[in-house]
Amino acid sequence: RTFEAGAPVFQQGSIPQGFYVLTKGTAHLEYTENHSDHPDLQLADNLKKVCDFAEIGPGSIIGETALDQGRTERSVTFRCTKPSEVFFIPKRHFFRALAGSPALQTRLFQVARLQQAKRIHGLIQHLNPKSL
Repeated sequence: RTFEAGAPVFQQGSIPQGFYVLTKGTAHLEYTENHSDHPDLQLADNLKKVCDFAEIGPGSIIGETALDQGRTERSVTFRCTKPSEVFFIPKRHFFRALAGSPALQTRLFQVARLQQAKRIHGLIQHLNPKSL
C-alpha cells in the first residue's frame, strides 16, 4: 500500500487488523492524550495533546504488539511523514506464519523489542523528565 505524507496508516483507537512493515519513506508514531476513557469526559479536540514520539524508517515493523497482546484498540497513530510504502500482513496470516515457524516468531519479537526500546526512549526524551 502507498501513502502520501501526512496520511495515517492506522489511527489510535482503531481495531488492529494486521501487522505492518514500512518498506519506503518515513513515518512517526503519535499518541493523543485523551485524559479519560469515558466518552463524556474526553477533552475537546483543540485541547488534546498530541505527542510525536518515534520517527521510523524503512525496515521498521509496526503493529505486532497489539496483535501479540490481543489488544482491541491501537494505542498510537502510525502516520507517514513522507510518501511511503507499507507492506501489510492481515492478522490471520500473521498468526499462521508465526505458528508455522518458531524461529520466525523468535526473531520477529527480538527485532520488535529492540525497536520498541528505541521508541520508548524517544517518548521519554519527548516528555523531558526534568519537567516532571
